[in-house]
Amino acid sequence: MEQNPQIERNFIELSKRAHFIGSRTGIFEEDCTDRLDFYMQNAGVKTAVTPANHELFTPSCALIYPDDRANDGFEFIIASCESEAIINTIFGFVRSAGLEYRGKLSRVNVWDKGAVAQLELDFDFGDVIFFDENFIAKREHYTQDMECAARIYLLAYGAENHKDKIVELEVTEANKEMFPESQIGDVQQLHTGEMRAFVGDLEGGDIDEYELIGKINAIRKIRLETFGKEAYICTIDAFHDGFDEHILDFEVVIMEDVWREKDPPQMDAFIWAKGYFGGEIVSV
Repeated sequence: MEQNPQIERNFIELSKRAHFIGSRTGIFEEDCTDRLDFYMQNAGVKTAVTPANHELFTPSCALIYPDDRANDGFEFIIASCESEAIINTIFGFVRSAGLEYRGKLSRVNVWDKGAVAQLELDFDFGDVIFFDENFIAKREHYTQDMECAARIYLLAYGAENHKDKIVELEVTEANKEMFPESQIGDVQQLHTGEMRAFVGDLEGGDIDEYELIGKINAIRKIRLETFGKEAYICTIDAFHDGFDEHILDFEVVIMEDVWREKDPPQMDAFIWAKGYFGGEIVSV
């Protein structure tokens, strides 16, 4: 198979994680495979068969339910496997969610058959990895370090009000700037209730899974018509790597049945959310 000379081998890597067909559907529906026949019979074509231009890719296409005009639904990625086509993966989407970020595309982490991928977008001060919802339509155009804009949002597995705790932190050379009136070796007590965080999953999750802690700056409630569910889209601010010189806003999709509190999310409240980033490259 001829390989596009613009695509470097270390830029596109095969995922070392084990993925299953419904690993990106549970937030929307407990087990979409129970209705797989219905979805497939009523899905339309989103992306026609796209040829492979890399040794890790296979000819692939994307089907979409209910149709390409829907705000929310399922996509079905079909990949060629020897002499037959197989469902490579299924994922849910919410098109009205997400903010736009500019950066450089530094890595493409493809799943088995090369029909699905997670993209790493680098900023000047860090990076974010997200599940690409439009990979097979654009994969042949991806080049290392290309400047681009991406729409990215967090789909939460769980979310709740952030609980205030007191933690003790020793003042060191590394964090002295945070405590200008303290001496090295002093111990400071910090309240976690108004802390912000943006970190990868610390419990062994996938590379696009993160935990966010931040203050809600905007809330809107939407109905996901395809799934008959209500969801909150909360815009929260989070410090990248925990320091205040770099603040990013993120939109977090929180299904009503995922929110763990009796009362709905409130403006200016600090919340914790855990989930995975989804999105797509929108411009270069």
